[in-house]
Amino acid sequence: MIDAAGGIHVESSRFTLVQDNTIYRTNRNSLAYGWPRAITVRESALNASLVHNTIRVELTGIIIGASTGRWDTYGSVTSANNTTIRDNVISNVTSGIQIGNVSGTQVIDTTFANVGLQELNLNGEGGAPRNLTLTDLAFPVRIRAPTEAIPIHWSWTHLTPSAEYNLSATNGTTTVNASFATTAAGVGFVDVEQPRTNATNLTVYRLAGPLPPPNAPPTADFVWAPTLGNTSTMFVFTAQASDDHDLPSSIQVRWDWTGDGTWDTAWSANKTATHSYSSIGNKTVVVQAIDSGGLTATQSHVVQVTAPPPPPPPPPPPNAPPTVDFTWTPNSGDTTTVFTFTAQASDDHDQPSAIQVRWDWDGDGTWDTPWSTTKTATHTFSAAADYTVAVRAIDSGGLTTSKSHLVSVTALPPPPNRTNPVSTQTQILLLLASVSTPIMIVTAIGVIVYAVSRVRRRRGRRD
Repeated sequence: MIDAAGGIHVESSRFTLVQDNTIYRTNRNSLAYGWPRAITVRESALNASLVHNTIRVELTGIIIGASTGRWDTYGSVTSANNTTIRDNVISNVTSGIQIGNVSGTQVIDTTFANVGLQELNLNGEGGAPRNLTLTDLAFPVRIRAPTEAIPIHWSWTHLTPSAEYNLSATNGTTTVNASFATTAAGVGFVDVEQPRTNATNLTVYRLAGPLPPPNAPPTADFVWAPTLGNTSTMFVFTAQASDDHDLPSSIQVRWDWTGDGTWDTAWSANKTATHSYSSIGNKTVVVQAIDSGGLTATQSHVVQVTAPPPPPPPPPPPNAPPTVDFTWTPNSGDTTTVFTFTAQASDDHDQPSAIQVRWDWDGDGTWDTPWSTTKTATHTFSAAADYTVAVRAIDSGGLTTSKSHLVSVTALPPPPNRTNPVSTQTQILLLLASVSTPIMIVTAIGVIVYAVSRVRRRRGRRD
């Protein structure tokens, strides 16, 4: 709509939608009210919606329930309530939006550019608006003050980071800048102070709802595990980040593993990273966090990296059975001989003194002695024979080894022969040597003759 007479006029209607219009250089409204504006909403126009319209080169962009003067022919405008102004672009105008004595107007997500006097004129016909809500407007927004104090409800969902959130208000021709503040109860307000050199009275506007603070840098820190390590350790680093506007999960981090000023990883929302070092020393690890507004914070810690420990010794070989053997003295004997047997045992894990042995004297498979660490035992055999003597050794692991040898046992020798001539002669000589008188000599000779004759008779009988 270009060079049209009056732009768009809405009245005596409900739920009217004015959407997707481009309005450019209108001279006056369609009813010739005498005040050029792009869109007018007035008498009994309830719940109107002005959405996604572009307005350029006007005296006033949008008028809601107001005009520059009182027109007796048509009466004052007081009933254009609950108008919604959303997603409009208003540029190159003298006054952006003018709102009079109406209720429930909402100005949402509307952009102003090259506005001559003020973005919002709340000094419309019939008094100030009631229950005005302003949402997601780009700042700064200049407001023409009404003659009375009014509540203004503010809401933001996406303020530009690091912007200066200021309002300015005018009463008459004086313009004063004001900055946001909040009370202890969380209710925000704008305090418009007059210049000391000017006595113009200005209004304080109260804002329903707390105001967001300006964007602050995030906070960043990290922990790592293990806290100490060597060149073979894989360290796990976990960053903790928080921000006054962003969720921790949306904050991105990056890492510098050696503190040399060069970032070794790319930005990532993943807060966990791993790294190992090829050399020993104190390593300065740095993490940097960035929020959606581009503000950053860094934190560093020193990680100690030591030399790797020496390799562990090889595991001991598996347990092997012991070795065992034995000797005995005498090497042979008869049924009266007391044999002494001595075992020799060794093991790969146990001392010889700790190894136990037991004996089987006749090789019948039945062990004749209990286990004992005493390696010496004695035994006498009751009959002549060749005996298989066995010894068995056991170590602390329960492994055993046996060894056997053959021991020869002979019978007893026969008793001495009493008729042996040599023995008789020996006895005669002893008898002669023991006598010292003639009578004793004669007697001894007689005994000797008698003994010799008896021996000869016995031999004759054997022959």
